[in-house]
Parts: sequence; structure tokens; C-alpha cells
Amino acid sequence: PRSQFRVRTSTWTTAGTDDKAAAALWIVGELDYRTRRDLAWSGGGSGDVTVVSATGNEVALRQVEIPSTSAAFTLRVPDAGGVAPGEYAVRVRVRPSQDGGMPVTDTTRVIVPEQVSRVGDAIMWRHGPTTGRKYAMTADPRFQRSERVRLEHATTAAGMATARMLDRAGNPLQVPVQVTERQDDSGEFRWLIAEATLAPFAPGDYAIEHTLDEAKVVTAFKVVP
Repeated sequence: PRSQFRVRTSTWTTAGTDDKAAAALWIVGELDYRTRRDLAWSGGGSGDVTVVSATGNEVALRQVEIPSTSAAFTLRVPDAGGVAPGEYAVRVRVRPSQDGGMPVTDTTRVIVPEQVSRVGDAIMWRHGPTTGRKYAMTADPRFQRSERVRLEHATTAAGMATARMLDRAGNPLQVPVQVTERQDDSGEFRWLIAEATLAPFAPGDYAIEHTLDEAKVVTAFKVVP
């Protein structure tokens, strides 16, 4: 069954040496389409995000808002700098603004590796009939053929990136992937962007491989009927 609420996390290296890294976490939470159609969620919602280390220490506690015009929220932990390598649990509990609705929750596990990564994990966006004219951030890796997928990777490394589409076995497909970049508003890093239309795909599992010099990040997604 489809979950009422999904959480997706992305990490990227903010600083470090060859044997130690500090990383920022991007946390994306999204209400399921069916859930947000419920009357109780028509006014949006609010909730709490807690990040806990493997030792049980609370690393971050943030309040989030989901406006009535959106199904998702995103936040960075910490606000500046990074967290040490290790294992973390991200716990999200969101309540509808209207009376009569039940809270929804999700928990996910995050591992910040010891090794420095030049390119961060992907933040996923979708564009299609349900998003209007804009891309919408998403925590759900399932897409329809009528949509476009966009991946954004944070990096402080220089160089030109490339990207290609892969099938479920890791073989390249002759489907174009548009590669661009933009500077983050903070000026701290830039985003490497890969976009593709999904109209040519049959339902199944696929991935986009984003490469910057020797660094490769492969992000899987699914095309559904």
C-alpha cells in the first residue's frame, strides 16, 4: 500500500580532509496525493522534524509548515556547517491544520560516510499535470510518463558535469539528459542539475548517473502506469 507520508534525505560534504568529512542533510517530506486530498489537509499542516544520532543525542529539532498550496517541505540540518560522520535517525510527525485529521509520521535512517564525497546525493523534483507550471520537490521516487524528472546535487567542487540515463541493469540508454547548473542563493555551493522527460519509457526501474570528474552518483527512480 502507498504510504501516507514519505521522507527522503540527501547528504553532501561541506568540509573535510581525506579521512574525515562533515556533511549537511537535506530532508524532504511529502504528503501522499490521496492524503492531501482529504478535507482535513485542505488548509495545510505543520509538524516537527527530529534528527537523532546513533547514541541517542538529539542533533536537531525543527518545526516545519506545509502550506495548503504545497504537499512538501524541505529543510537543511544543520543551518550552517555540517554533522560528523555516523548514523542518524530522522523522525517526522506532521499534523493537519484542520480539525478531524490524524497525524502522519515517518522515520528514516541516514548514514554520513567517513569518506569525502565531491557530489551530494540527489534531491528529486517532478514536473507534470499535478504540479502546474513549476517543478515540485518530491520524496517519492515514482513518476509517470507524463512527467519530467529533475535531480539536483550540491557540490563545492569545480568542473563540468555530465549525466546519462541507465536501465535497471546499469546499461546506458539513448535517452537525452539535460545537464545545467546554478549557484545556490547562499553562495556556499552550486547545484548540478540533470533533467529528462519520461515519455519514452515503459513502466519499470531506471536511474540517472551524474558524473563530475571521478565522482559518480547514481539515483534510481521508477516509472509507473
